[in-house]
Amino acid sequence: MAATLKLEIVTPEKTAYSEDVEMVTLPGSEGELGVYSELDLQLESQLSKWRDVLSKDVPALNDAMQKNNVPLIAPSAAKGN
Repeated sequence: MAATLKLEIVTPEKTAYSEDVEMVTLPGSEGELGVYSELDLQLESQLSKWRDVLSKDVPALNDAMQKNNVPLIAPSAAKGN
């Protein structure tokens, strides 16, 4: 079964539509905009990996570089993020 997104179209009076969908295509000022459930899952997975790198690997690398008097690749204020 393909991954799905919950699509809800809500008006001030009621929920006009509420279903699980695999993709949504909407008109936009620059053309159509497509939202695909599978790409959403892949993006979240990649963002999660990137957050891990930023929270663990970059500070560890900066610490090692600092011990060897090499300039940091990220500001020290970013270490807490």
